[in-house]
This record gives sequence, C-alpha cells and structure tokens, in this order.
Amino acid sequence: MAEYPLKVICDTSVYIPFINQGTTHPVFSDESVRPVLYMSAVVLSELYAGAHDSQSMKLLDKLYLTFHSVARLIAPDEGDWQKTGRIIAGLKRKY
Repeated sequence: MAEYPLKVICDTSVYIPFINQGTTHPVFSDESVRPVLYMSAVVLSELYAGAHDSQSMKLLDKLYLTFHSVARLIAPDEGDWQKTGRIIAGLKRKY
C-alpha cells in the first residue's frame, strides 16, 4: 500500500502563539510526522482580522505568500460549508 503524506490544515488558534512570537509556521514536535501544511482562507482571514501591528501584518503577508506560492491555499465552497454545518449539527446532537 502506498503511503500518502499527512495533509494538515491548522486552526487559527494554532497559529496565534507563533505569530505572537514572531514566527509564521507551527512546529511539530514529533519528528516521525512530516505533515504537508495547507492554509484555509478562513483561518488566514481570521489571523488578519486579529493582527494588531505592522509586524504581525508583515508576518501574515509572508505566511500568505508562502502558501500561495506552493498552491496550498484552501478556500471552502458552498458544499464545504454545507458539510461543515451537518457535521456540527451531528456533534451537537451527540454531545
């Protein structure tokens, strides 16, 4: 069986501590895991909305350009939002 790389989209809350420290990318402590990071346009928008200074904005611009240059920006479409709503509703019923 072929091994496929682990594809990861981090939530906004994962990026905030790194941005606050002046770093743009999360670091994974498990050396055996080499995920391929993608950026959600929603997460990027939330990070920009919370930026409070020009240094943070420059870091976010760098983050955007990094993901854009390797074609790893993900923008949810209407089907994604519909699925998300159904998953949230299911979790709400379950928990």
